[in-house]
Amino acid sequence: MSASKSIPLERSAITGRRRFVLTNTQFSILLLLPALLTLAFTVLYPLLRGIYLSFHSYSLVDLASGVQWVGLENFKTLLSSSAYRSVWGTTLIFVAGSVGGQFVVGFMTALVLNQDLAQRNLFRGLLLMPWIVPTVVAALLWKWIFNQQYGIFNYILHSLGIIPSFQAWIGDPSLALFSVTLANVWKGFPFHMIVLLAALQTIPPDIVEAAIIDGATALQRFRYIVLPYLRYIIMIDLLISIIWTFQSFTTIWTMTEGGPVTATTTLAISIYRTAFQAFDIGMGAAIGTIWLVAMLIFSVVFVRVLGGTRVEV
Repeated sequence: MSASKSIPLERSAITGRRRFVLTNTQFSILLLLPALLTLAFTVLYPLLRGIYLSFHSYSLVDLASGVQWVGLENFKTLLSSSAYRSVWGTTLIFVAGSVGGQFVVGFMTALVLNQDLAQRNLFRGLLLMPWIVPTVVAALLWKWIFNQQYGIFNYILHSLGIIPSFQAWIGDPSLALFSVTLANVWKGFPFHMIVLLAALQTIPPDIVEAAIIDGATALQRFRYIVLPYLRYIIMIDLLISIIWTFQSFTTIWTMTEGGPVTATTTLAISIYRTAFQAFDIGMGAAIGTIWLVAMLIFSVVFVRVLGGTRVEV
């Protein structure tokens, strides 16, 4: 009898005792059970608890009042708040700038490193350094680079005549968001580079050689060979990067703490300030719940639109 068709209990021909036998599916579930329980405890329960609290008023400043049901009041307050809408705008600009910059730089770097260059492996290792450096260290490094008095960024731009005087890159509300976005691009582009470089190496060389023989230019090869082969990899790469960037907290908090004023206050910063500085757990949970629903809808639409696109070869 095959393992997949075995029954839970069967009698041993030698001992006459019943012994417990698992099917392949049951054994697989048993092996996955510790991981599933860990995920349920560390991810599923906090997620459900957060959604539950979003419909309640719960403040750590007034523990005597406990958890009180308020229905949709937290959501109504948020959606009617111009400050909350401004946070969404800041977040979208930060995500679009970061992911767009990371993807473009990473893709260009991957295309170059995919060529037959001298010391190619050395350059691949060096370009991974921003990704390897801990996020806090990278943020402190860029905070020093952007320093108004002795930062090298001001020195280089001023020496080239691009800026007339030294700028407060992370102290000026009009420049702070650009500064943290630039730092995030530097930190995250190696992820795109390594993913896209691996994908580029899966393209059959004979197809590229045939296109070259037929007289296809580099742009035509990119349009009709590279993009069709990398379409699904690009979709997954962008989706993961967008989700990660929405959650970005360490870089912004280390560099600006969401300031100056609220110039770099994204959703992650807003939740932290609301829940752990203002101690309004209910409102913080409501921010997270709206964020969760928005990301779920975006992910479904993104995969359907980009995954359903047909590129003719």
